[in-house]
Amino acid sequence: MMQQINEFLSKKPDRRSITILVTVLVLLCLCCLCLFFLLLRPPTPPPPTTPTASQTLTPSLTLTPTPSASATETFTPTPSLTLTSSLTPSLTPTITPTRTKKPTLTPSMTLTPSITNTPNPLDFPQYLAVFRRTGNVWVTSRNNSSLVELDGRDLTVVSTMLVDSPNGIAIWQDRGLAYVTNEDYNTVTEIDLVARRITRRIQVEDRPFGVTVEQSTGDVFVANRGSNDVSCIPSNGAPVTSTGDKKVVLNRPTRLVGFLDNIMDYTAGAIVVDSVGRVAAVSIINECSIELITTINKDALADVDQSNPAETTSFYVSDIDGSSVAMVPRFVYPTPGVTPAYPTIDLPRSPYAVANFESCVGAVVPGQNRLYILDNDLTRILGQKKIGNQGNNGGWGLAYNPDGDTVYVANAAANSVTRIQKPCQ
Repeated sequence: MMQQINEFLSKKPDRRSITILVTVLVLLCLCCLCLFFLLLRPPTPPPPTTPTASQTLTPSLTLTPTPSASATETFTPTPSLTLTSSLTPSLTPTITPTRTKKPTLTPSMTLTPSITNTPNPLDFPQYLAVFRRTGNVWVTSRNNSSLVELDGRDLTVVSTMLVDSPNGIAIWQDRGLAYVTNEDYNTVTEIDLVARRITRRIQVEDRPFGVTVEQSTGDVFVANRGSNDVSCIPSNGAPVTSTGDKKVVLNRPTRLVGFLDNIMDYTAGAIVVDSVGRVAAVSIINECSIELITTINKDALADVDQSNPAETTSFYVSDIDGSSVAMVPRFVYPTPGVTPAYPTIDLPRSPYAVANFESCVGAVVPGQNRLYILDNDLTRILGQKKIGNQGNNGGWGLAYNPDGDTVYVANAAANSVTRIQKPCQ
């Protein structure tokens, strides 16, 4: 081999050989240059690859969720598909209580239409009285000629009865008999409250208004505003008499209260007040005798009640013109030219009905739709209770039930009755 090479080198190269050699050398240089540039070129970064499962589970991705990403997941449609199934159990308890409440609401929902569709049986109620045997309240509904019985506990309607132009009402508790004045017919209707039926109609004088029953005897006394007198209805069936031809002539008498005690040397009677401030005593003995007790400053008296039902030592009277309530002793006879002084308490406006609640006294003030609570000695106002609208001709209906220490007030303009428990507290 060496020998051949030496022979080749010893030969004089021809043109063709030189060309080949140069070509080989040039190619060799080019190859070297290419290799050199390849070595000097920076390495090309690998192409991006799709993350594998292992990359997804790397701690860096798992432990660095951003708040924005979680908030976005809450409101994106995709998570909503997942949330729908998760929200279904949470919505179920919310809907379930609503369904369970429906049975409890059914009674009230059922009663509401019946109350709305049934006409209110009270239309201008004026007077009321409590039948203590049942505890129910009997109300005279003037404008629709009805006597309405209400449950004394919740004031729901128990019964209604047609009565001609009813006004005042009084109850003989032992016999369960009610006496209702019929102002437009000059009569008094006697009603059996147990049987709920009318037993008789009794003729009296002109425009009967207030009425009372003396509880021990059952004698009935009626104030007649048109004839300015009092009618006496004996419980023994004797003829009805009146005070019209006696020496004391009243002026539009309004209210009475019955009592059992000795007065004017008689037993049993009633105290009546009139529109010019007169306080008179009426006895059924001697054909409806009447005796003037006193006159209170010529004021208009609206109502009267006993200060102490057990003894009847004095009477509470409401004074419209004087805007006050006074306490009048039982035996005080008028002295000409002398105005007697009585314990009196002033109210903001004119009181109408007044009643003894044993531990306190109540007076209805229609102008304020309030029941004022007074102490028994009339020295101070203890408080006031909100009642219904009385209107211009209301304020007469006030009754007290000592068995339940409950007061009832007839709201003439509101066509309703207010019930107040423990009024003195």
